Parts: sequence; C-alpha cells; structure tokens
Amino acid sequence: MTQHKHRTTVSGRPGVPRGVLANPDFRRLWSGTVLFQIGWWMQITALGWLILERTDSPFMVALIGVFGWGPMLGLGLFGGMLADALSRTAVIRATHTASAVGSVALASLLLTETSEVWHVYGAVLVAGMGRALDQSARKTLIHQLLGDRDVTRGLALDSAAFHGSKAVGPALAGGLITLADPSFAYLACSIIFCSAALLMWTVPADQAGRVRWNAGWVVGETVAGIRYAMSNRTILGVILITYLVNTFLFTYVNMIPVIAREVLGVGPGLMGALSAADGVGSIVGILAVASLPAIRHHGRIFVLGSLTGMLCLSLLSFSSHYPVSFVLILLIGLGTAGFSTMQSAIVMLVSRPEMRGRCIGVITLVIGAAPLGAVLLGAVADWLGPLAAVRINGMTGMFLLVSVSLWATSLWSPTPSRDVSNEAAPSD
Repeated sequence: MTQHKHRTTVSGRPGVPRGVLANPDFRRLWSGTVLFQIGWWMQITALGWLILERTDSPFMVALIGVFGWGPMLGLGLFGGMLADALSRTAVIRATHTASAVGSVALASLLLTETSEVWHVYGAVLVAGMGRALDQSARKTLIHQLLGDRDVTRGLALDSAAFHGSKAVGPALAGGLITLADPSFAYLACSIIFCSAALLMWTVPADQAGRVRWNAGWVVGETVAGIRYAMSNRTILGVILITYLVNTFLFTYVNMIPVIAREVLGVGPGLMGALSAADGVGSIVGILAVASLPAIRHHGRIFVLGSLTGMLCLSLLSFSSHYPVSFVLILLIGLGTAGFSTMQSAIVMLVSRPEMRGRCIGVITLVIGAAPLGAVLLGAVADWLGPLAAVRINGMTGMFLLVSVSLWATSLWSPTPSRDVSNEAAPSD
C-alpha cells in the first residue's frame, strides 16, 4: 500500500497536521455548503406543506422529490466530467448562483400571490440541477484541498453539512410556517440560497483541466467512467447500495408532511421537528465517525449504517404515535450517517485519481433513481395510505440490501488507499 505523507499546516506547507476546518479554502467551501443545504431542506419542507395545502394529494407532494433529485439521473455523469475537465470552483459558483436566482423568482411569485403549482416544481428543478452538477465538483475539490490523509474527515464534514442541515432547515421552515405561512418560510429560504452563492464566490479558483470538448469526447468519457466503475466490485457494491438507499429509504422524507398531518395529526411546527429528527441523528453519527482516529473498514460502516436505516424505516411504518415516530426517524438519521460518510470516501480511496470525478458522477447518476422511488411511493400512498407505502419500501429495501451486501464481499474487507490491487483483479 502506498504511504501518503501529505499533511497540512497553517502555512500550507508539509508539517504538523491540523484540523481540516483550519484550511481556509476548505472552510469557505464547507460554510457555503452548510448554508445551501439548510436552504435546500427548508425548501423541501416549506414547499411540501404548501403543495399539501393546495392539493391534498400525497402524489403531488412526492413530485417535489422527483423534481429535486430527478436531474441527477440525467446530469450526474456530466457533472463528473465537468469536475475532471473544468475548474471545480467555477462549476460550484455557477450552480449556486442559478439556484439563488430560481429561489428569488419563486419567492417573488409566492409573496405576490401569483404562483402556480408548476412554478414550485420549476424552482425545485433548478436547485436540483445545481445539486446534480455540483456533487462531483465539490467532492473532488475537497480531495484536492485536503489530500488522501484528511479526505475522509473532510467528506464526513461535507456529509454533516447535508444531514445536519436536516435538523436545522425543516425545524426552521416549520416554525416560520407556524408563525406566518409557507411563503414567508420560502422567503427565508431564498435569502439563505443567496448567501450561500455569495460565499462560494470567495473560494479561490482552481486550475481548469485541459480538454477539447466535443461530442466524441463526451460519449467516450461517459462510457469509460461507467466501464471503470462497473469493473471494480467494491465501487459497484457502493453504486448498488446507493441505488437501493436512495430509491427505497431516502424517499420517505417526501411523505413526512403527509404522515404528520394525516397519521399523527400534528401541524407544521411538529412536522418540522419530525423532519429535523433525521438530521439530529445524522449529526450524532457523523461526529462519531469523524472523531475516529483511524478508519480501515469503511465498507462495514457503509453497509451496517444502510441496514440500520432501512430497518428503522420498516418499523416507522407501524407507528401511529408521534414520540415513537420521532425516535425511529432519529435512528434512521443515525444509521444513514454511516452510509453517507463512507459512500464517497470509499470511491475516492479505491479509484484512480483521474477517474474520481467520473466515479462520483456515476454515484450521482444512481442517486437520480430516487425520483422513480418517489413516484412509486406517492402513487402507493394515494392508493393504500402513507404508512403502507413506507412499509413496502422498507421491507423491499431491507431484502435487497442484505442480498447486495452478501455479494459485495470486498466491502467487508479493509479499504485500500488506491486502486492498485483492483486493477489486476477487477472482479474481486
């Protein structure tokens, strides 16, 4: 195994290691990510409640997830190529600026009472496109800023920004809806999106890749990225589990407004707290992972965290009591913290440097499968009710997760630091 002696100091020279947040460039990037993710979860919560009030349809609420995560299916791989070929900071600045502009437009329509349902989906779509293109650029930039030694901790903090914001964004949105209405909550969301975009412009630009863009190059690199990811059983195992978790587990967040109002009989304030429970659990789990002095079995944390989340989702489908549901959602967040922190770290550590962006792009592509899960969940919820829909998702996902984890045996072994042995035996 190659030993990497990359260490970061206050001066940026090799020497005594320090915390990753002491790196000023990473700190700016992470702070902007935190703001954006808070705005994202405020948007999902506020607009989910707005659509439920206007339509009384679980299916229409589930479409929020379709437009939010759907762009990853079409743009995930393209975002990976952008991350490998262009300035990553330029990609991040462009996507965050577009999301801010879209949120300002929808906030204006909501406040003037001229909005329609399709306007809501349009704003979510713009933000979703930004997330799809931003994923690979942000994660590969984290590796570029921190190196092999600290990339796991950096990605853990990046995951904390995503999941921790689930504790802040929904609670804040639910409180603002209770005090005023969904339009006021979304105005606050828009201000946060704009602040995140401005902060991303303070991250110093990195050097763009030297690539001649043409149709042949795009097709060739897309195929190369997919073939490379499929040839490595460890990466393929991560891809399959990512698909299952995003299709059967994470889509439950779209049903929280429906479960809160129709099953638990609570208003927007307690609905926001229920959504925030996932984030609280994630924060605890992610901080536990980030505090570990050394991690060798990334795959075990990844698999066991995924299974824990799916088991708690299945149990949630049998609860009609608010405290029980709150605790189970808290445990879902705790379990999926292991999934989220290890997902990108495994890919970064086992893939070749020039293929990292494209491998993350493949991961982003399969995250785009979530809209299909959201559509099916919404349709079944309209037909059988929200708890029955969640139960079907949880039990199906549990069975498939166990099957994949038994097949991808390399995920249970110590994680190599580079894709050296796997190159010689891609099917191991």
